[in-house]
Amino acid sequence: MIRTEIHIPISPTPDFLIRVHYLAASIEMYSGLSPGSYKIVVTVGDATRVDIEDLCPWAIRYPIEWRWVPDQEWLERGIFATAFGRFRYAFEADAVVMLDGDVLVTGSLAEMVNEAVGTLRFHAIPAHYSPFCYQGCLEQRSPHEWWAEIFRLAGLSPPILSMEHLAWPWMQEQDWPYLEQLQFGPPYPNAGVIIGSAETMRRIGASIYEDLDTVNTAFCNVLSGQVALSLAISRQGLEWAPLPLRYNVPNVQQFHDTYPDEAADVRVLHFLQTTEIDRVADFQSYAHLEQALNRSGLSPLNAFLAERLRSVHLAKVSSDLHVLSAREFNDRS
Repeated sequence: MIRTEIHIPISPTPDFLIRVHYLAASIEMYSGLSPGSYKIVVTVGDATRVDIEDLCPWAIRYPIEWRWVPDQEWLERGIFATAFGRFRYAFEADAVVMLDGDVLVTGSLAEMVNEAVGTLRFHAIPAHYSPFCYQGCLEQRSPHEWWAEIFRLAGLSPPILSMEHLAWPWMQEQDWPYLEQLQFGPPYPNAGVIIGSAETMRRIGASIYEDLDTVNTAFCNVLSGQVALSLAISRQGLEWAPLPLRYNVPNVQQFHDTYPDEAADVRVLHFLQTTEIDRVADFQSYAHLEQALNRSGLSPLNAFLAERLRSVHLAKVSSDLHVLSAREFNDRS
């Protein structure tokens, strides 16, 4: 039996905690991982400690372990400590799955978990866009120059730019500066779903903070962490193994239209776009989410998300909530 750890980073807010509830239930229902073969580790980052077990009594129904980011790491690195502290754990599994806190498992992960065991492959989908499309980066230098400079600062050889960004099919129709350089980059993952062996994750953890510090000397925005992963993949000699998009499908219509075969077999749905279902506002309470799931006119991927959330609710969550008294449930909603 392959032992698997599933790691999720969160803040201790109502929306994150409710999303973890549905994610844990969806893993049990749809992941294809055998009961008893996996553990869910939720890494919680915040300056203020709360009683997670009191807030989430339903969690006793699932193989969940809560871990707080150490205070000093949170003080020094904030949300990056929540995300990257996961790679620095002493793993007790054969395979590790890193999931963002705004995903839902909707199909089997077993095939990719099995494929990762015993290898140094880093499985993730290519990032949608170049990290240098944002915040005036292209006014400073071209994408190729950015990548060369960041790898130079890291003491690494110039990267091979062979990974095509997933949004390229519609990006090429836009009037972007350096458009021809936005198609390809080095191995640069979307970090919403990462699958690898425990050794692969350990190697990332060995240098990830060093690599993040390097990135931040030249380039600092919300995508710094993903750029740091590119450095770590290269530094640690890992094999870049792109996941099929079905393992991390954004709830964005362009992905549905451009990659119909992948959208027809979604294994993990990443609900990062908030125009129809909002990962914060609609997950403030179970009552808020129930209202959101009854909306009409949703786009295909959001309609699929709503259908899967309803299935998970009916099969698992509604009975989990009986752990709470009626009064406690009403108070928390």
